[in-house]
Amino acid sequence: KVIHHQKIVDQLSTDHNIIPLKFGSLFKTEESVREMLNKRSDEFMQLLLRFEGKKEWGLKLFYSESTLQSWLTAETSELNVARKQVDSANDGSSFLLKKKLEEKLKESVKEELNGIRKFIYDKALEATAELQVQNEQDQRLSERKERNFLNLSMLLNQKEKNKFSTLLEVEDERLKPKGILTELS
Repeated sequence: KVIHHQKIVDQLSTDHNIIPLKFGSLFKTEESVREMLNKRSDEFMQLLLRFEGKKEWGLKLFYSESTLQSWLTAETSELNVARKQVDSANDGSSFLLKKKLEEKLKESVKEELNGIRKFIYDKALEATAELQVQNEQDQRLSERKERNFLNLSMLLNQKEKNKFSTLLEVEDERLKPKGILTELS
């Protein structure tokens, strides 16, 4: 559903300035659309001027928890040692060590995602001041097995978009081994 919506927006935006509305904005009648347009005409005129020469871009970051946990375990000596302790422990102490490792992994995943989220957000903010953080996308909408952990809307002109895309390509190489995927659309 979101992908179809985006394709329509992309087609329209090649020849027209588009005022972004929230996905799923519905009107029961043509008259209710006219009413809304009349009420908000001044606001929409200002938006059209602000959006001239720019397009709305969405940036989403997704992560695979198992891939990120594996990467963190391999790259973090504390987690690596804890994993080896679990693997070599007898049945009695194995359960407690496993729980402790799970807690450390959960905290490490949270810290890593927060660091990546902040880094990418700061880079997006350098690209444009026209930036909004959106709610994380529900997995059912994205139809992805990875979880969304950053969802941004940005207003970029073509030069800003190209520069930001280049940055993302470089970051993709650093993030992929961690199970982090970027999507700019």
